[in-house]
Amino acid sequence: MKMVQLIDDKDVAEVLIDPIRRTILTVLADEEMTESMLARHLGFTESAIGHHLRVLEREKLIRISKQAPENHGIIQKFYAAEARAYIIDTRKLPIKISKYFQPVNIERVRSLLSIMRVEKKTLLTDQTMEELALNLSNLIAESAEVYKDQDFDGGREEAYMRIYSKAFETFVLKYGRRLAMGGEIESGSNRIN
Repeated sequence: MKMVQLIDDKDVAEVLIDPIRRTILTVLADEEMTESMLARHLGFTESAIGHHLRVLEREKLIRISKQAPENHGIIQKFYAAEARAYIIDTRKLPIKISKYFQPVNIERVRSLLSIMRVEKKTLLTDQTMEELALNLSNLIAESAEVYKDQDFDGGREEAYMRIYSKAFETFVLKYGRRLAMGGEIESGSNRIN
């Protein structure tokens, strides 16, 4: 299994706007499951899960990993994710699609800034937070590029930790001192880079 699949195609990213599909990918990155197993696990009908599986399979995010007959002779298809981790590369997506992923990016920045114990005296406007979030998202995508063609035997969380730790380290080195000391972060026409 690949360590990471970097999503930079607008059609594939659009498919992942749906949180149910992202959840299915997370589950299948850890364990092969049939449509009925996924439906029970997630609390949805088999037909709803079947629809999402077809969409994910069409976009090559999952695959049929094996087929096995059940008691009544019906062939059960087991699905698996193509990668342990999926990273949305908003650098290459149209704004109308990347905006759906911005709330997650802002939450990442909030978490990182809390860990860094950024002082209240630092001026963090909505625009500054959005630009910091965009830059962190870009750093995550850059970190993921290093791993995108590598086979990987580790777990899903290990894959994400490798990608995120490098991106967060770069973010902290780039902005940490200014933010922690209450320094200004330029925004607007003087983009944060």
